[in-house]
Amino acid sequence: MKYVIVYDVPAETHSKIYALLKRKMFWVQNSVFENELSEAEFKSLWQNLSKLDIEGLKIRCYMSPTMQTYTLGYESDPTSPIL
Repeated sequence: MKYVIVYDVPAETHSKIYALLKRKMFWVQNSVFENELSEAEFKSLWQNLSKLDIEGLKIRCYMSPTMQTYTLGYESDPTSPIL
């Protein structure tokens, strides 16, 4: 299944997330990675991400074909306007 992971972290912790994701995924743009992963590979990666103790961390994963999402960290207000 194809996974797309996007993240938002404080600048000083960016390298931790980048290094972890780069092991299994392809960097496609700032704070965005994607790749085809097995369910076991995704679970392992997500477990490693969930162990990170970074204040202000937000990670979202999109899976196709369902595009079901998993989020770590705070949820943005979906009713707030995007400028």
